[in-house]
Amino acid sequence: MIKLPNKFEYGHLKYEIVGVPEMNSSDDGSSLGGEHRQHEGRIFIITNSNHTPEYIRMVLLHEILHAISKAQGLGLEENQVSGLAFGFIQALQQNTWMGEFFT
Repeated sequence: MIKLPNKFEYGHLKYEIVGVPEMNSSDDGSSLGGEHRQHEGRIFIITNSNHTPEYIRMVLLHEILHAISKAQGLGLEENQVSGLAFGFIQALQQNTWMGEFFT
């Protein structure tokens, strides 16, 4: 089982990262891997044995990008956030220098 970080901070926003065994479906009936709730200051991530560590990392980055999009007033659509999350993960995996260079 992957250990999640405890918090995510962006500007003045502070989020608690919470692992949960399951979540309800979204409004359109699709299953959720996580959820960003700005009004609660929480990011929920499903961390059950059905999900690989790679999937959980992708979902966490996806929810973090939702938080950034909302804070910046970007209004990114779900498919845009998903594409960026996948793209960032791939870029980080193929360019290991990025993690250290940008921090």
